[in-house]
This record gives sequence, C-alpha cells and structure tokens, in this order.
Amino acid sequence: MRTPRHPLATAFLLALIPTQLQAQTKGDPMSATVQVATQNETAIHRLYEACLNQNRLNLLPELVSANVIDHTYAGEKTGLAAFEQGIQATRRMFSGQRFTLDGVVANGDRGAAHWTMTAINSGPIAGIPASGKPITQHGVVFFRFEEGKIAEVWLQVDRLGIFQQIGAAVPGSPQPSSAH
Repeated sequence: MRTPRHPLATAFLLALIPTQLQAQTKGDPMSATVQVATQNETAIHRLYEACLNQNRLNLLPELVSANVIDHTYAGEKTGLAAFEQGIQATRRMFSGQRFTLDGVVANGDRGAAHWTMTAINSGPIAGIPASGKPITQHGVVFFRFEEGKIAEVWLQVDRLGIFQQIGAAVPGSPQPSSAH
C-alpha cells in the first residue's frame, strides 16, 4: 500500500483505524480479548511513562493491584507498598532514571515489556559504593493482570552489565586496565 504524501490524508487514514477495528470485532467473541489486551498495554505504558518517568507514584493504585506479587531476584514481595518500596530503592541507586519502552505486547490477562533505562549510579548497589557513572540497563518484564490491574510481575534485568558499567570487580569478567 502506498503511503499518502499529504499529512491531512495520513491523519484521516489513521483516524479510520479504530473505527475499522471496532467494526471488525463487534459481536466477535475475540473483541473482548482485543479490548483487554489494549487496556493492559495502556496500563504498562502508564506505569513506565507516568509513574516511573514522571514520578507520579500516586497513580500506582489505579494500575497495580493492592495484593500484587513481585517476583524478584531476591524472592517474592507482596503488596502495593512493597512494590512501591522497590521503585524507591531503585531510585536511590539510580538517579535521573529514564525508561524507554522498546516493546510492549499483551494477550488476554498477560503482558510483557522490553525496556531500556538510562540513569546515574547515585547510591550503593549490593554493598558497592555509588560510582557516579552513567548506566544503561535493559530489562524484560512479564505481567499478569487481574480486574484491569497488574497482579503479578516477573522482572529480568542485566545485573552483570550494571556491575561492569559501574566498575565493580566481577569474577570472570575482563577488568579495566590500571594506569601506571
């Protein structure tokens, strides 16, 4: 299909997309699944863009279940307060956080996001003093939704990459050469 060269024509065609999708799914048993998936994708975007990037943690109760289960490398944490404490702990380690969502998908009550975070290492990590160095971290998160809210979270991040970026000695990794 040829892309229109006129911006107004492009805007008009884009405006038709939701109408066509709605018309195709009306009365279709899959339409509820499509709507739920879209709502879940929107919740993931709001979590990262509003709550994390704009520090609007007051929105968490709208997006995250009061009994959320957060599966972390350190074990399971349960409850919205524990979820928020995890966010605050990460902020203490990394100031100036900026998340970019590289991809978001949702299907039924499940969703996933791949993101990149840039920040400055401003607090200790696992007993290693803050380096003040900029970092780039990549993560993959899987979500389970219940009644329109995030009910479970599984997060995988590149912890080894962070330790290397802040200059921590990592067994088996090349160490920076020291100047003589």
